[in-house]
Amino acid sequence: MVSEAFCTHVLNVFKQTTSAWAQLHAGDPGSDGLLCGCIDRRRIQIEWLPQQGPNLVSGNSLIWSEVQGVPGFPQTIDHITVWSEPTGGVCWAILPITPIRVPHLATLEIPMGLTLQLAH
Repeated sequence: MVSEAFCTHVLNVFKQTTSAWAQLHAGDPGSDGLLCGCIDRRRIQIEWLPQQGPNLVSGNSLIWSEVQGVPGFPQTIDHITVWSEPTGGVCWAILPITPIRVPHLATLEIPMGLTLQLAH
């Protein structure tokens, strides 16, 4: 078992040396984060809040402006993946979210406070 203090220290080092990027999904993205990607595959950079315990919490709203889609057929976004790079990279986490219907060219905002809970 790992102590909470150790997890907090590791997360602080991670946040100081690493960027993270969020991508939208319309369905379960699978264990590698590659399935059910939305038509709009842009990734938005995540800025983490100062560390408080073994969780990562976004300190910025994640905003996708003019989400690409198919006119007349809204996408239902129900997962976000967290990546190491703005394109390619490693999928670090898969986060189910409350489903959001997003029409073509709408703006989607995920408010700050998106939480990555880390088990220890």
